[in-house]
Amino acid sequence: MDKIKVLIADSYSLMREALRMAIEIEPDMKVVGEACSSDEVVAQARALSPDVILMDIFIPDDKDGLSAMDELLSLDHQNRIVVLSSSTDEELIEAAFQSGVLAYLFKDAPRSELLLAIRKAARGEKYGRQPNYQDTESRFPSAFFYAFSGYVK
Repeated sequence: MDKIKVLIADSYSLMREALRMAIEIEPDMKVVGEACSSDEVVAQARALSPDVILMDIFIPDDKDGLSAMDELLSLDHQNRIVVLSSSTDEELIEAAFQSGVLAYLFKDAPRSELLLAIRKAARGEKYGRQPNYQDTESRFPSAFFYAFSGYVK
């Protein structure tokens, strides 16, 4: 069986590295590329044809994350997107799903949940867990969040 090819898009290099490590120890997955901007993720998706694009909805560039997702979903290759973000904005989450995203996870999700979402997305399935919309402060008291929110690449 072929491995699930994952493209990671996040503005923080430390986050990309942590995600790469979490994914690559799985026998059925491999990271085929990394991007730090919306333009770069679109270019890499064109060049690499990943099975799943794991991306933050807030990545820097001329376009916002939703515009980048729309562009990714309009490419010839069937791109399957899993969003991993710290945003709990209900309108933004709804807009992401309406654009065609298959899963939306918060950055404090357990690794097992992330891997399940990637596997489901690779099969073209939506990840069924509905997010629990709590305010960001109460969802992210961990050192993990603060470490990445202040990290400069």
